[in-house]
This record gives sequence, C-alpha cells and structure tokens, in this order.
Amino acid sequence: MSEIASEVKYILVLDFEATCSNDKSFGPQEIIEFPIVVVDLESNSVIAEFQEYVRPIRNPILDPFCTQLTGITQETVNAADTFPVVYSRVLSFLKENFLSPPHNSLFLTCGDWDLETMLPAQLRVSGIHASPEFSAWINIKVPFRNLFSVRSAGMTGMLSTLGLPLIGRHHSGIDDARNIAAIMKHLITLGSNMKYPTRKFTSIGVENVKVPQSTNREYLVTANSSTDDARGRNSKLKSRLQDNNKEKLNVAAIVNKEETHNLSSEALETEKVDSWAIHSPEIMTQTPLIDIGANLTHRHLFSDAAGIKRRARNANVSDIIITGISLRESEAAIDLCRTLKSSNGPRFWCTVGVHPHEAKRHTNATTIPRLRHLIETNRDVVVAVGECGLDFDRNFSSVEDQELVFRQQLELAKSLELPLFLHERSAHTRMVEIMRSVFPQNVHGVVHCFTSESKEELMSYLGMGLYIGITGWICDERRGKGLGELVSQIPLNRLMVETDAPFLMPRNIGNKKRPKHCEPYLVSYVVKKLAECYGIDKEEIARNSTINAKDMFKL
Repeated sequence: MSEIASEVKYILVLDFEATCSNDKSFGPQEIIEFPIVVVDLESNSVIAEFQEYVRPIRNPILDPFCTQLTGITQETVNAADTFPVVYSRVLSFLKENFLSPPHNSLFLTCGDWDLETMLPAQLRVSGIHASPEFSAWINIKVPFRNLFSVRSAGMTGMLSTLGLPLIGRHHSGIDDARNIAAIMKHLITLGSNMKYPTRKFTSIGVENVKVPQSTNREYLVTANSSTDDARGRNSKLKSRLQDNNKEKLNVAAIVNKEETHNLSSEALETEKVDSWAIHSPEIMTQTPLIDIGANLTHRHLFSDAAGIKRRARNANVSDIIITGISLRESEAAIDLCRTLKSSNGPRFWCTVGVHPHEAKRHTNATTIPRLRHLIETNRDVVVAVGECGLDFDRNFSSVEDQELVFRQQLELAKSLELPLFLHERSAHTRMVEIMRSVFPQNVHGVVHCFTSESKEELMSYLGMGLYIGITGWICDERRGKGLGELVSQIPLNRLMVETDAPFLMPRNIGNKKRPKHCEPYLVSYVVKKLAECYGIDKEEIARNSTINAKDMFKL
C-alpha cells in the first residue's frame, strides 16, 4: 500500500468537462460536468461516485463541437443547475461522507488543467471564493511517467500501456474519472507508492492548507508563501534539475502562476533557471516575433518550461509552436501547450505528427487514427500536421517506412485541411514527387529548417506554394554562408523564422556568454541575420514573418 495511505484514506478522482469550440477565440470556458470517483486506498476499490451536469451562463448554447466531443447535449445542460448550486452539493457530498480534503482525502487528476486552470476560472466567473477542499492534488501522469520512464502520456495512452480497456466514452467526465481511477488502482497494484508531488492551488481564500507530510513539499507552492520561501524551494528544484531526472519532473510543478493568483510569477521563477540563460533576452524589434518551430518536449528544455516562457516574453516573442515528432511527443506537446497557457503570453501552439526518424515505430494501422484523434480533440492548440517528411541523410528509418508514413500524413493533413510542417534532408526530389501525388496543385505548409544552398530546390518549393522556415543555421559563419547568399531569393511573403530549439544556436549573439541550449527567445538573432542578408531593416523581416505565420497557422 502507498506511503500516503497512512494519512490519506481516500483518493477523489476528478475530471471536468467544459464548454469548448474549435474556434480559437471561444471563451470563457465553463464547467458542464462535475464528476468524482472515490477510491478507498485500504481496499483499493471504488466506493462512491458523484456526478452532476452544470448549466453554463456565459455561453449557454453549446457549440456542436462540444456536444460531439463530450456527448453532452443542449437539453442536458438546460435541465441542469448552475455552477454555484452544483458546487455547494459537491461540498456537501464531501463533508457528509467524511471525505473533505485535506484531512483524509486527496484529489487526483489526469493533468493539472482541472484544478489549476479550469476550477479557478469557473470560480472567478461564478464569483465564488476558493474552498480548501480543492487545494492540493496528485497528477497521475507523474507517477505513471516515473514508473514507466516515459515523458508523457494521456489517459488513453496509459490505459493502452497497462492493457486496460476503455470504460464507457472518452471525454465523458464520469467515464474518464472511472478510467483514471482504474489506472491509479493498477499503478498501486504494480507497486507505485503514489509518493509524488502534489500541486497547490493558490487562489483567493486558501490559507494554511495541510498537505500530507509524506508528499515532497519542495514541489508545493502555498498561498501565503513569502518570496524568500518560494526562492528557497526553487533553489531545491534547480539543484534537482541539475543533478538528475530532468525529463521526469512534472512541468506544471515549476510553471509560473497566473498574475490573478496571490503568489507572483516572479517569485516562482526567480533564481530557478539562472544557469540556463546567462545571456539576457533583448527586444530587437517592435513587431512581436513568432517562433514556428521549437522542440520544447526535448529533455534539455522540458523541465525549464517556465523560464523559457519568461525569457521569450521578455524578448517580445508572442507565439511559440511546439514541434510534435511522434505520437508520444505530440501528446506531450499538447499537454505543454495547456500547462503553459496564460493571459500574459507568449501563446503556445503545437504540431502533431511523426518525424521521418520515428517512422519505423509508426507503421502500424493505429498510427494515423491516433494522430487524427489527437488533432480533432485538440484543435484549439494543434495548428499543423508534422514534423513529417523524408530524411535520406541519416536513414534512421528505412526509405520504405519513411515514404509510407509521410504519404499517410499528407493524406491526413489534406482531409483535415491543416497545413504541413515539413522536414527534408537529402531527399528533395522524392519528397516533391510524393507531395505532388497527393497535392497536384499547391501544397499548404512550410519547409521547416531550410538549409539547402540550391537555388533550384528553393524555387521548386516556392513553386509549390510552400513557405520557407529559416533557423539559426543561417547565423553560422562556418556552414551557413551558402544559405546566407541564397536566402534573399525567398519572397518576404513566404518567409518564416524559427529556432528549432534546443538545436542550432545562433552564433551571432556576440561575445556574451551563450546559454547552454538554444531556445525561443533567440529567434530575434535569426531575424537580425536575415535583415543583413536582405539588406533591409529588422522590422521588415519581423513584420512579414509574423504575418506569414499568423496567416498560415491561423493564429
């Protein structure tokens, strides 16, 4: 049995459903289903359930996308009570059954969105102060990742890994809660002691909330922590990051809080990432920049998400597109977009797809349906299919596997009417042939990280209607000279900029000490070098590349 079981008797599994739309401007979201599944840790069994639907107020008419996703109909929410009424019944359910956290119960969620983002937002919409019942929780993804040494996994991925069947309907709140409970019970059976970082909710009205002593308190952020206290905990995090297990840390445990919370984001981020960014961000253009390709799920960047976000904001980077390179990494990219979402920017988006290096692991019949499902259920953050293409330079996957998976993704993008985020190395001719077979006319997409010195290849891509993405490669005086001489042939209305972080550090940052890894705030140095190559002002490069990215990705 878990160490936490000596102090906590019950796990309360929660998974909200909320109003949603595939229109990116939709908002605010409101809770429309409030489910709880109660697991007795002693018997490792479900002993109670609570479920009520909720009538939304701000957007009372459900979007058809929302009904299709959740199965919740307009008639169902019309017959339901509003959130304040349902919320009071939830609290009564907890108290009447002696379940009120944090005394003998603890909430468990699949991700941090439910209690870190959605509940605080709903409480603000409803004008209700936070209750300590929801002050701490366990994100089940953390013990799962640590037990199976994977970077990220959604609910369906965890079920698949454990060989568990899907109970009911995915995106039904009560069914998802039952599935998450099944995953937790199975983890306990496998020997996971559930001693993993809980999260602390820092909204108005939460003070002196007790958390079981067996949890790792350095991960906790309390509502009335002083800045010095926060710095002390962040120093522990920094030390842990430097020592071991960087990729296994729960990103949400170090992501800055919204300014609407009592604890300032500055306090959370201070001193935590100094060794990562000795080189200070600077604003080079008045036009906000968009980094169209950053591998933020990479182990060198994944655990410093908060610092990366802060430095990008300080360098006037308004949007960052996280690159998906496999099913697992695409899921991680989606999770990271949601974890990093805030009102003060930058905005985070992602691509979903399979890199040619990963093709050999994605040739089975389930790959494309799973990619499609990921995209269709996350259209609010997914903006392209990819990174996909061909790489005959290293051939980590066979040519046959690469071509099969690439063609499948072209068809997927075509059916979903999404742009492509393309990768090509030493495979130009074959790549063009395959794209032409699927798209006889123009191809909607961007050739990511273009490094070729061939004018013929460049004009071929431009002739297909593609945009061209330029990285820090062009800033490298050793190998980027040829591209620097060619790049001005790209019309400004086809140009985009990117870092491909953590790779391709721009080498034009001067004599200042370079950070350990490339990251999105350095995209301004790509803009600077491009301006030199074109012989125009940096603002022109910034303005055109930003407009192009917004237009193609519909940001």
